[in-house]
Amino acid sequence: MPKAPQLQRARREEQPASQLDAAFKLVDSLAVPVFFKSRDGRYLGVNRAWEEFFGIQGESFIGKEVRDLYPQDPAIAERHAQMDRELYANPGRQNYEITVRAANGELRDTIYYKATYTDARGEVAGLIGAIVDITARINAESALRANEERWRAIVNSANEGILVYDRNLKVIAGNQAAERIIGVPLAEIIGANGFTSLLPCVHSDGTPVATDDRPTRIMVKTGKPLSGHVIGIKRPGGAHTWLSVNTGFLRTTDSQDWYGVVSSFTDITAQKNAEQALRQSEERYRRTFELAGSGLAQVGLDGRFMRVNKRLCEMLGYAEGELIGMSVKDISHPEDRNAVDDRRQNLFTGQAETIQIEKRYLRKDGGTIWAHVAIAMERDAAGKPLYAISVLDDITARKQTDAALRESEERYRRTFELAGSGVAHIGLDRKFIRVNRRLCEILGYPEHELIGMTGRQISHPEDLDVINNERAKMERGEVDHVRVEKRYLRKDGSAVWITFSMVVEHDEHGHPTYEIAIFDDITERKQAEEAVRESEERFRSLTQLSSDWYWEQDENFGLTFMSRRMGEKTGLDAAAFIGRKRWDQPALNLTDADWAAHKAQLSRHEPFRDFEMERPNPAGGTRWISVSGEPVFDARGRFTGYRGVGSDITARKEQEAELKRAHDELAKKAEELQRSNAELEQFAYVASHDLQEPLRMVSSYTQLLGRRYADKLKDADAQEFMHYIVDGAARMKQLIEDLLAYSRVGTKGKEFKPVSIETPLKKAIGNLRAAIEESSAAVTWDPLPTVDVDEMQLAQLFQNLMGNALKFRGQGVPRIHVSAEEKAGEWHLTIADNGIGIEPQYFERIFMLFQRLHTMGEYPGTGIGLAICKKVVERHGGRIWVTSTLGEGSQFHITLPKKDFP
Repeated sequence: MPKAPQLQRARREEQPASQLDAAFKLVDSLAVPVFFKSRDGRYLGVNRAWEEFFGIQGESFIGKEVRDLYPQDPAIAERHAQMDRELYANPGRQNYEITVRAANGELRDTIYYKATYTDARGEVAGLIGAIVDITARINAESALRANEERWRAIVNSANEGILVYDRNLKVIAGNQAAERIIGVPLAEIIGANGFTSLLPCVHSDGTPVATDDRPTRIMVKTGKPLSGHVIGIKRPGGAHTWLSVNTGFLRTTDSQDWYGVVSSFTDITAQKNAEQALRQSEERYRRTFELAGSGLAQVGLDGRFMRVNKRLCEMLGYAEGELIGMSVKDISHPEDRNAVDDRRQNLFTGQAETIQIEKRYLRKDGGTIWAHVAIAMERDAAGKPLYAISVLDDITARKQTDAALRESEERYRRTFELAGSGVAHIGLDRKFIRVNRRLCEILGYPEHELIGMTGRQISHPEDLDVINNERAKMERGEVDHVRVEKRYLRKDGSAVWITFSMVVEHDEHGHPTYEIAIFDDITERKQAEEAVRESEERFRSLTQLSSDWYWEQDENFGLTFMSRRMGEKTGLDAAAFIGRKRWDQPALNLTDADWAAHKAQLSRHEPFRDFEMERPNPAGGTRWISVSGEPVFDARGRFTGYRGVGSDITARKEQEAELKRAHDELAKKAEELQRSNAELEQFAYVASHDLQEPLRMVSSYTQLLGRRYADKLKDADAQEFMHYIVDGAARMKQLIEDLLAYSRVGTKGKEFKPVSIETPLKKAIGNLRAAIEESSAAVTWDPLPTVDVDEMQLAQLFQNLMGNALKFRGQGVPRIHVSAEEKAGEWHLTIADNGIGIEPQYFERIFMLFQRLHTMGEYPGTGIGLAICKKVVERHGGRIWVTSTLGEGSQFHITLPKKDFP
């Protein structure tokens, strides 16, 4: 090791080796660069490590200063000089980190450890320094940090400590790093048998370090220095500080024996942990690479796959052996083949740590997949690119989901805008941030006016705090949503009732972001409810004031309510019925079977009407009660009871009893009248028969008298009298026959049967054929319906009416027309003629018996024909009347019931 000239002279003078000289020899073997400097800053000596570090022969540099070491880096030289001055100003120890220029001009990161030493007089003579090259550590730490970022492993760095032992292996010197690394004050370490004697230590496998296993003792025993011997200091709590220990003998130049030991050690705990973490990281990386849910690949700088995992093979449909060596562009979609090119250069140069892109790839089967690709560049220690690491995630489903999401968001937007309810997003400051068209319609504001307003600004004064009270419950976590009914004021000042529903939207961290509110216009419902309340109030009032009363029963049929009108109306005590069932009170008119049937009807939940009960009246007598009820069901369809009305029908029952008595009496009289009518009919028949016999005798003998004694009765008066006798007898005979026909209309008629009206009409025309031909009359008719009639009586009806038309004809040719039309479920027949007509004051009189409007000399007849017509029509359930214009003709109208026939 090169030394200062004065030291060399001292040796030539055969002076004993100084302590400094010994130190030079001891540290020469160290791998750490060491140097000695005089008080004036000149280098006195350096070791081999120093020469190698700076690439300078030590002999050539002895006597030079630090500025000579850094001719091109004066700042570095000045920093060292400044630190020297500080050390001399405060003698002792010093360390600092600095970047220096080493061999070949390379910048190296170092830690300088310096300490002053004194001469024989105790004055500071210079300093000794050691340089720890931490470039590798810095690079390792940087690489480790980078690696841990990728594979989550961190490697920590450590500083190096130095201890000097004497022949007895007791510590005689040490540096601050040793103190720091060991964690024991240096004063306690000095004089001890090394730190292994002070602290529990273990081997790398965790077994305790015995006394003979201490590094210094191993070296003494084997006679060989140790390098990289790993030992751990066991700390309280079970942690370890791991050290890499190097040991060497201190010998004099002229002796093979040693006089001491130097031990340097580096805290490799971080390194040890980092190595372990790295191993674990590498294992995790390997397992992650193989088992990752993402496709992973290492891609060479030529763009070809170097390594791929199972998932990537599955994604692309290729076997691993097929993908290795393929170009990434070979499987890229044509439109995305050059998607990475523009950004790859930034990755190579380090301008970008990673690049991310979404692109398409072609599967082996020709299908297309979308992938999210993240690419990072793996570099060597010098930062030179080695290969790219690509992570591919199949986002085909996400792309499809994104498309569906966009479609869903569009649907949501359309739904938001077209919703039948008002929808709003409300900020945490209670202001509208988004509203839909329906809400604008409900509140009468345009969208731009509502945005920025608060709900409180448009709330009804009486409802200002309705929502806030509920919102407070939601904020306390008592409810997860708000639903209230309140009023808002429209822009025109009118009030609108709203059902307001609200939930709070949160972000991914659970923090509230805004409120979603639904506004439903329930104004009409509120109006309807108010109308119902008013209606119910009116109903209650009405039931209290009406002659009937209102009652309610529960699901067990017990009466729960009875309006007071019941007591007022019946005199019964309404309170006596409350809580009791209807059958708990006696009803004089009902048997057990009647009550059982009523109970069964109630059990089936059927409505009932007019259930009558005769209740005893405590005041005397009885009261008749009629009740009607409807079953009541709630919104879920569950039976809840009955409600209905009751009436006091005592008066009606008394009237019915009186009516029954009257009816019975009337029936008795009707029976007597029927018997009397039968006797009268028999009398009329007998009378008419018996009356006709004398009339025939009078007529016959008067005519015989006229023939036999005509020559003797030549007197004009006698002939006229005989004519009167015969004519009177004939008219009496016709009158009797007509009376007989009239009496037989209601008693001798035949059963009704379906008959076309044309049939009896044609019979009547046949009976009147001579009169029709004599008068050249025209009889016509429209299509006529089929009715349920007595065919013979209907023929008589037509014959009488048409006979009158022929009898009471005018100057022209008689015309008779029969028509029919349906009106209100009846057939309306009209028999019209063009005769002399009838004055209106006689329209009703002509249907009465023996009513004639003309003398026998003008028009013969008995005055019974139209009375018979009226009786025939009434027997058939119809009506007959006449309309007429004097001199123009008459229209006889007849109605007959309409029936449907198969």
